[in-house]
Amino acid sequence: MTTRKVFTASGREAWQYLYDLMFSDEMHERMHDICEALDLSPRLTKALMSIEPGQPKPMKGLADQWRCDASYVTSLVDGLEERGIAERQNNPADRRAASMEFPKRSCSCSTARASAR
Repeated sequence: MTTRKVFTASGREAWQYLYDLMFSDEMHERMHDICEALDLSPRLTKALMSIEPGQPKPMKGLADQWRCDASYVTSLVDGLEERGIAERQNNPADRRAASMEFPKRSCSCSTARASAR
């Protein structure tokens, strides 16, 4: 049995809205405005926005979530840590494993999330 795809005007319109939202020049400019306001690169801003304050996340989990190599996560965490936005926490049960979390004094994550809306 073969499945026949049905394309409707409403479906095409919905996909066009999604495309515009994700790839429009306006969204691109908005992202760079947010980065400039936070004094962060786009890659650090994206990393920052995908982590919940108060919920440490293992760096291996971040690599899985972001679908990237662990060394790239290390470079992102280094960048956030250098700016005092995030802290690396060693896992007492496994010295090789580290988590990233936000120090209580850091409010950049909520600032980034509010700016992105």
